[in-house]
Amino acid sequence: MGILRFLLAFSVLLHHLRFVYNLHLFNYMMVDAQVAVRSFFIISGFYMALILNEKYIGKNGTYKLFITNRFMRIFPIYWVILIFYFIYYFLNFDKSPQLFQIYFHNIFSFHTLVIILKNIFLFNFIIVPRDISIFNVIHIPIVLNFLLDVPAWSVGVELMFYLIAPFITRLKLKRTLLLVVIYLIMHIVLQPSFLNHFINALELYFFPFEFLYFLIGIVSYWIFTKVRNLKIKKEIITFISLALIMLTIIYNFIPLFTTNATNWGRIIYYSLIAAGIPFLFMGTSKNKISNFLGELSYPIYISQYLVLDVFKNYLNFGFLNQNVITFLEILAVVIFSYILYAFIMKPIDSYRARRLKRKSVRPSIITKKVPAYAVATD
Repeated sequence: MGILRFLLAFSVLLHHLRFVYNLHLFNYMMVDAQVAVRSFFIISGFYMALILNEKYIGKNGTYKLFITNRFMRIFPIYWVILIFYFIYYFLNFDKSPQLFQIYFHNIFSFHTLVIILKNIFLFNFIIVPRDISIFNVIHIPIVLNFLLDVPAWSVGVELMFYLIAPFITRLKLKRTLLLVVIYLIMHIVLQPSFLNHFINALELYFFPFEFLYFLIGIVSYWIFTKVRNLKIKKEIITFISLALIMLTIIYNFIPLFTTNATNWGRIIYYSLIAAGIPFLFMGTSKNKISNFLGELSYPIYISQYLVLDVFKNYLNFGFLNQNVITFLEILAVVIFSYILYAFIMKPIDSYRARRLKRKSVRPSIITKKVPAYAVATD
């Protein structure tokens, strides 16, 4: 599974390089950034259902243990990036975003306090009408949208899911499917009228609009519980895993995903992700390289804007070929991400693991059919 998470994070990086920083690597693109992020949500739904049903049980089944472990997974690296960003913008105040300057000059205002809390804790539950005006200057839903680290919006959505995950992921398959159907109906009926009065959902990044993808991931987990007990040949699992990985790599070369039929293409891709995750998990979960790459996916995703901004404003490689510049920037993101992983994420993960009482892990996941990889997945 780690290799897929890495490829999705890399897809977002390539997307931002092209459409935000006007750079590319031999014009190569993988999955569209929005599709990649929502695929992450599907994977997150799968993982949370897995660990909540098979790891956070018995003495480990408290809500406090689960939620604090998730917070320790997310916040430390994010807060380091946030501190770096604040220092970076403070030292380059004239080049900082207009919104940062406005809030800095109105540091004691209520709106600034909301933005500070938003950036620290990444909450995604405020709805702001279109005609909001702040400081008589900004006329956009600023309380929702301004983040120092732009990609962190999806992390806020993840955190909202974590808060309710223990209550949702333990529903059985039939109830989860019923919830998916109900949610789809509500989504189709309510969203158009809702958006007539509020900003576009893609700009809003509002958790209820993204909840469906987590539900799809939970359904994928229940499929996994059925599939893992079947005697499926290793070759079939390997084929499905490689097919899903290759589909992600060549996504941008498939007309179905890149033409006007984009919506249908996305639906098909999401469906293939959900159907393929159980096999990919079984096929790659004990692969050390895949697991390592998976660990790098979050640091790559959350730190890319910071590294790319530093390159843009401090390092001048104009004399080099654009492909070389792009490669160097990608390399810098990967190296910085590894540093974050090695010195922050890995030690904290070791501490999180020590908080768990392993004797309460469900026996069924340490049998020959379902090896101990499920225990270590978090």
